[in-house]
Amino acid sequence: MMIRDSTNFDPAPKVGNRRVDILRLYKRVVSDGGYDVVSDTKQSKLAWRRIGQEFNLGSSNLPALAFNLKTAYYKTLALVSTRVKASSEPILMSRCQRFRDLRHT
Repeated sequence: MMIRDSTNFDPAPKVGNRRVDILRLYKRVVSDGGYDVVSDTKQSKLAWRRIGQEFNLGSSNLPALAFNLKTAYYKTLALVSTRVKASSEPILMSRCQRFRDLRHT
């Protein structure tokens, strides 16, 4: 799926050998205060590691998993989240829901 400005949007990016539900990840990060708060190591130490464990992405190399999860979030949602703040959250939800519906048919 493409978003304006020719940005690829993958609603289920791969982290390690598993796919991440990007809508679920988005809601989880927002519930902790957003990308900047979760990424701030002074405010919330090892937050990306905890989130990775919650998503059952594996535990063999937690620092690498946390980095890959953070990177997937940033690459997929950096543009979207700024637009969502400017407009409204349902844009992201509707895109992810359409992708889920297509996957399950």
